[in-house]
Amino acid sequence: MALAVVALTACGSQLPGPRTGPHVNDRAMLVPYPPPPVRVDVVGPPPSNAKDLVWVDGQWSWSVSRWIWEKGYWVEQKPDEHYAPPVFYRNSNDDLVWFEGAFIDAKGDAVQKKTASK
Repeated sequence: MALAVVALTACGSQLPGPRTGPHVNDRAMLVPYPPPPVRVDVVGPPPSNAKDLVWVDGQWSWSVSRWIWEKGYWVEQKPDEHYAPPVFYRNSNDDLVWFEGAFIDAKGDAVQKKTASK
């Protein structure tokens, strides 16, 4: 029994994650059905030539008529940015609404990020 407890506590995540916050000026997408369950990402080591990297988990993204999995990645986060994680909900009109995960700058606009390369 003690071994099982030790094994489970060793599974905790120690990855540096992004500072998070709300979606601000993002446009919601109406989707016909919810995304599938999240997938497990294999996290490789961060690139050695970059500093202050955070890990962004993989997510499902809506593309025309289906969900497409986008793998997680290492990226540099600037001090004035926050990450708005993916959000899926049903609104008061019973529509299914999706906000894709995105980095948001100080003005509330989405920022295009390039993944850190090795």
